[in-house]
Amino acid sequence: MPSTATTGQVTLRFLAAPTDAGQGGSVSGGRILEWIDKAGFACAAGWSGRYCVTAYVGNIDFHRPVQVGYLVEVSAQLVLTGRSSMTIVVDVSSGNPRGGQVEHAFECRMVFVAVDDEGRTVDVAQWDPPGAVLRAAQAEARRRIVVQAGEYYIDEPIVLTDRDNGLTIEATASTDVTLYGGSMVTGWQKDGPDFCAATLPGVKEGQWDFRTLIVNGRYCPRARLPKEGRFEHRSVFDVPWMSTTGGGWKRKPTEIELTTMKYRPEDLGPWLDIRNAEITVYHMWDDSMVGVAAIDAAITRAILSFWVSTLQAQLRQEREWQH
Repeated sequence: MPSTATTGQVTLRFLAAPTDAGQGGSVSGGRILEWIDKAGFACAAGWSGRYCVTAYVGNIDFHRPVQVGYLVEVSAQLVLTGRSSMTIVVDVSSGNPRGGQVEHAFECRMVFVAVDDEGRTVDVAQWDPPGAVLRAAQAEARRRIVVQAGEYYIDEPIVLTDRDNGLTIEATASTDVTLYGGSMVTGWQKDGPDFCAATLPGVKEGQWDFRTLIVNGRYCPRARLPKEGRFEHRSVFDVPWMSTTGGGWKRKPTEIELTTMKYRPEDLGPWLDIRNAEITVYHMWDDSMVGVAAIDAAITRAILSFWVSTLQAQLRQEREWQH
């Protein structure tokens, strides 16, 4: 008999017992959810060969009640795999055991994640569905991802390609969902009477960098100079924008016009470490942050209208940071 590791499918068959009944006499919804969780877990664990945790239960479609004493058939079918996740469609059917036939009663979609003994996610074998029906189910699963309430740490980038065209990623109705990633910062130690510091291998060497620090779920603003207000640049940008329909720029701006700015010498000095600074540019419609490639002190030239962040001398308030 083919195994779940080959077919991606599990079927459980049993009689609905009197202890499964709810207040209305038919099987309770809670008991049905228990059945689908068992079947879904058996399918996910059988495919991955690992312990699996439930990440999502939804897309519930209730057709009719399941009667006590009826034969119940709970079928779980793998339809889509991610790196460590498995999307499984579970169908519940029931019928009078004397007739030998069961009819569709309940359906839902589940997502399980395979983990190791330490609770870390592990890779699973990829599902290549045989037949047109399962390929259609796989395509449908790719079009919509519903995330349950909670906070989810993502330890690698989410890569979307042309195959994901039309995909919707949404939170379960009336819930809050937070997806976040990055590198965990550990090894914090006191750095003088007022500061704490941690060493991040590769940052100082320029191998990688970061711009946001989150501590205990709270965004920490970077220290900035000036503490209030802003510096005024000395650049003159005299290339009019003619509107998109008018052809864009009146003339093509030069590379220097687009990437540099002149500043007052009293605002910035040789103490500025460009590896540890970024500039906030205030546009009329929004603002953006950019790095500093170089400082030409002879002609006091850098980049656009700004305030400079990450200056240790300006670490005055609690919860600010610099690197």
